[in-house]
Amino acid sequence: MLALLTFLAPALAAELSDPGWSGERARPVALVVATPGVDTGAYLPLITTLENHGLDARLLSFPPGQQDAASAITAEIPRGLKETGAQVLVGPGLGGTLAASSVAGGHAEPTALALLGAPLRFLPGALNSWLAAQPVPAEGLTAAAATDGSWSGRPVLPLLLGASPPSLTDLDAGWLGTLAGWVRAEHAVSLDGAVPVWAGSAGLDILAPPETVRPQVPTESFHRFGYLGLDPREYDHAALLQAPRALRSLAGWVTDTLGITPQVLP
Repeated sequence: MLALLTFLAPALAAELSDPGWSGERARPVALVVATPGVDTGAYLPLITTLENHGLDARLLSFPPGQQDAASAITAEIPRGLKETGAQVLVGPGLGGTLAASSVAGGHAEPTALALLGAPLRFLPGALNSWLAAQPVPAEGLTAAAATDGSWSGRPVLPLLLGASPPSLTDLDAGWLGTLAGWVRAEHAVSLDGAVPVWAGSAGLDILAPPETVRPQVPTESFHRFGYLGLDPREYDHAALLQAPRALRSLAGWVTDTLGITPQVLP
């Protein structure tokens, strides 16, 4: 399956950053794996919540020109864990697919894995199939072109990511080829409990609907947010990544799993 990930893929050099905690006392580190092509500002609510629970959140991101899913899975995510000393991998969106693939393949060995809105199986569907059939531009996809894209007369970005999609950055041809390959092959990542897993999903999330997450994780690992989770509203992909209860649930599970006393700030 990794052969699919190398399609049109340039060399990768991911970036590690520390956007939060800078105090003197050491905290357990959580490594957040960003989605290529999504501005890292989209993860500030998640990072803030992790840090407010007494964790030190670090961010692994993939700038334009440095995107290669195979290297991310086999090399960059393990490197990020080693260099930061992180005990936990946190994967929002397609960054979660990369993190889960790294763990499932035996490349990354965190103490725990937390995923939010991360598709673990790519099911055929009208929008997905149309996206996978589009030719991959040799120069990649600019943020402006992605924002302007339409399907059946409707903007693609809100359909895929939600009513208020996050800001995007340019997306390399290699990563576009990876996504197309995942959809065509109905790529799936199964997490069989080798490490503790928490996986959150929402009914209106077109990118990672519950049926692409629930069957791939142990039953007790799956958490659904929205009306069926007794929330006051349903969440699309972008909204889920900012939903306070989902973020607190994820961060609380991390502290419980690590056996540390949460230090929740107001």
